[in-house]
Amino acid sequence: MAFAGRGNDDAVRLRLPFLEPDNARYYLSERGVAEYASYGHLMESEGAVLELLRAEGLGRMRMLDLGVGGGRTTVHYAPHAGEYIGADFSEPLVQACRERFRDEQWPHARFEVADARHLPYPDDHFDFVLFSWNGIDAVGGLEDRLRAFREIRRVLKPGHRFVFSAHNLEYVFGPASLPRRLLRRTLNPRLASLRDADWGVVVDERVGLKYESHPYIRPAAQLEQLRGVGFTECVALRPDGTEVPDPRPGDFATRHWLYYRCRA
Repeated sequence: MAFAGRGNDDAVRLRLPFLEPDNARYYLSERGVAEYASYGHLMESEGAVLELLRAEGLGRMRMLDLGVGGGRTTVHYAPHAGEYIGADFSEPLVQACRERFRDEQWPHARFEVADARHLPYPDDHFDFVLFSWNGIDAVGGLEDRLRAFREIRRVLKPGHRFVFSAHNLEYVFGPASLPRRLLRRTLNPRLASLRDADWGVVVDERVGLKYESHPYIRPAAQLEQLRGVGFTECVALRPDGTEVPDPRPGDFATRHWLYYRCRA
C-alpha cells in the first residue's frame, strides 16, 4: 500500500511541523507542564492493555513508557511493572514526573529524557513499550515516524509487546466529526485531497491556545506500516480492547484516535 497524501501543504503552512519550536513550545512551557502533570486517568483501551499485561506477568517486565508526559499513565502502570522507565523528549515534563512521584516507594521506577527517534537504550532491552496518547504523531513526518518505530522494535525483546495510539484519518471524514468539519475545512483548505489518501497532516486539535497539525492515518495503513518495519501480530483495538487485525474502511469512523498492539 503506497502512503498517498504524505502531507497537506496548506496545513503545514498554517502550522509548523509538530516538533519545530512553535509547536513543541507548549510541552516545554510552565502552563503545558502543569496541565499534563495534572492528568491521571486511563483510556478504556489502556485499561484493557494493563489488565492483559498484568495477566502476562507485568510484575516481571521491564517497561518503557515513552512520551510519558506528566505521568498520566505512570499512576497506573508503574506500581505493577518489574522495572519502569518513563521517558519524554521534554525535560520540564520529565522533571515534573520526578517531582510528582518523588514520595512514591518505587525504587524500580525512574524518568529520563529521550527522543523516540534515537532511544538511548540497548537492543532487546524492554519487555513492553507503551507510547500513549498519540505520541507517535508528535515525532515529525513519515521518516521520523518510521525511525521511531524501528527504534522501538530495536529496544524491545523479540516477541514482546508494543502498544501505542495514533490519530485516525477515517474519523476526519466520518459522521462523528460533523460538528468540527467547518472549522477543520477552514484550517485545511486542501482537506478534500486526503479523502482517498492513506495518511496526511491535518490541523485539527487545540494544544494550549493554538491549533496544531498532526499526522492522521487510516487503520489498515497503520497496520501495514508496522508490518513494514518488522512488527508482527499487529492489530487495531476497539475501546474495550477487542482486537481487529484486518479493519475494513469505515470500521473505526467514529473514533478520533485508535490504539494498536503488536509484537517485536
